[in-house]
Amino acid sequence: MNIYIKRLFCILFLILCFFNLNAAEFVFRQLSVSDGFPPSIQYIYAEDNGYVWIVSKQGLGRFDGYELKTYSYEEGNPYSLPGNQIYAIEEDSLHNLWVLSDSGVVNYQRHTDRFIPVLDENGDTFKATAVCKLPGRLLLAGHDQIYQYSYQERKIRTLHEVKVPSSFSVREMLLWDEHTLLCMESWKGILCIDLRTGEKKPSPFPDGNDITHALIDETGSVWTTSYNRGITCYDRKGDIKAVYTTENSALSHNVILCLSENNGKIWAGTDGGGINIIDSRTGNVTVLKHLSGDDNSLPINSIQCLFQRKGEKNVWVGSVKGGLINIRPSIVCSYTDVPLGFKTGLSEKAVLSFYQESDSKEIWIGTDGGGVNRFNPITKEFVHYPSTYGEKVVSLCGYSQDELLISLFSKGVFFFNKHTGQIRSINEKGEIINKIALYSRKGINLYQDDTKSILILSSDIHRYYWNDGRVQQLNDKGIPIEGQVIPFGYDSLKTYLYDLKRIYALDHRNNKIEIIYTSSRKNDIECVAKDAHGIFWIGFSNQIFRYDVNLQQETLLETHPLRNITALVCDNQQRLWIGTNEELFVWLDKEKKLISLDKSDGALIPQHYYKIFFLST
Repeated sequence: MNIYIKRLFCILFLILCFFNLNAAEFVFRQLSVSDGFPPSIQYIYAEDNGYVWIVSKQGLGRFDGYELKTYSYEEGNPYSLPGNQIYAIEEDSLHNLWVLSDSGVVNYQRHTDRFIPVLDENGDTFKATAVCKLPGRLLLAGHDQIYQYSYQERKIRTLHEVKVPSSFSVREMLLWDEHTLLCMESWKGILCIDLRTGEKKPSPFPDGNDITHALIDETGSVWTTSYNRGITCYDRKGDIKAVYTTENSALSHNVILCLSENNGKIWAGTDGGGINIIDSRTGNVTVLKHLSGDDNSLPINSIQCLFQRKGEKNVWVGSVKGGLINIRPSIVCSYTDVPLGFKTGLSEKAVLSFYQESDSKEIWIGTDGGGVNRFNPITKEFVHYPSTYGEKVVSLCGYSQDELLISLFSKGVFFFNKHTGQIRSINEKGEIINKIALYSRKGINLYQDDTKSILILSSDIHRYYWNDGRVQQLNDKGIPIEGQVIPFGYDSLKTYLYDLKRIYALDHRNNKIEIIYTSSRKNDIECVAKDAHGIFWIGFSNQIFRYDVNLQQETLLETHPLRNITALVCDNQQRLWIGTNEELFVWLDKEKKLISLDKSDGALIPQHYYKIFFLST
């Protein structure tokens, strides 16, 4: 079966080149119990260019990007974690890592992998439950004291004695203004502490005792949560600016378990409603939520903690029962097969062909045994056509407002009704076409480069005319075809094709075929792409050449070694997308830079990676 196959979850990123990615496009990496992670994570802290620390009921964990190392209290070891209940973790401006536990405060010593007890001014260990990093110093909250660590002095001292209710344990500290701390414990409200005197001050917020979480954003606005009441945003005077609930907005759940800020937007983890992203400028709410059967959705919907370092794209998420999740913006969206009729994937994971109509963003997909699929890149939903299930759809192209032409391997060319999904035979004048399809032992590629006809491409080049059913062979003995002809683009004057040894230009005005490039190499041509400037990019097994047809000048693309090149596509941003058996790459021609894509970009690499061409009118 001489057809060109590639699995859609590896190449659908080529489709995304033709669309602007929505701001809510993310890739999710889940690290769960099967990866050695605790099921529920209560707290996360990511060091600056270093480890990710997670807190669970099992104690403390350190993740280096590959493995998770766990720490817990060890009796008789003075350098172990002093207690298994962790309140907070913070890296100060001197890159000291502070760990606040139920049995004392320690610094993590990276080069020895030890926890060093922190002593107060009396030489005693002490307990703190919250930390706040300020310029030149670090503040830590004990039960009735505020401690200060000065970078200049490099030691702990008691800043103020603070009289708080015996039942109040500070779990969050935020700097309200130059002289005031907001100290909060979930379910018990907010206390304001004057840093100059240690005295309590009135809370600026009404119903402060109901507040469970608070966040001060980069504009100074304060975001708070109360149980089952959504999110409230206050100004600096304590006046309400906005309220977000499921009743008055797109918020997915009213129970908010955590808040964070990323690039000017507020992220809210919910108890069953996924993650809500609020754009405070517009009031728009974007929901990241788990959808059953959709591998591109958030892995789980109950989110207990979030961590985002300012200026970085990574978001670390601690879930309830789902372990650790990493979220980052994606440039690739990967899909695979799902049960027939499901909207979240393909009816068959092996894809043979694509077609996109000029007046539509939807993509028609021909699969290897799963029939015809239709994909909407805006809604990210697939439609399967059961009447075509079992068919190997080698190629698709336009025909009329209601029908496509499709090529079925070893069966011939048929009309496909876009509304009903039914297929019907081409008329008796298509006998020549079906003879090629049935007996050439090769699939037929259909390519629409003209409003009145299509190209029939196999071992020879034919043109089929709609009106009278006439079939005209365009190549003669002077144009020997090596292998099978593959189309890769057209402009107002010419259509461009290639086979194993040559690139051809087919003139629309007279149907004359011109050889514009002949390879002298032993290796066959694997793939060809043409960019917006008329430059041809020619892929061989282990090399790519840049060919200027006007100058007849061929230049080797100098990158680190590429192996088993199978696909090339140029997008409208002067990027060359490169598919190999093992990896996906993007070549940025202006910067002369090659970027490798992997799972962190949303690209899932299969064990076998074949070739396909993308058709877009």
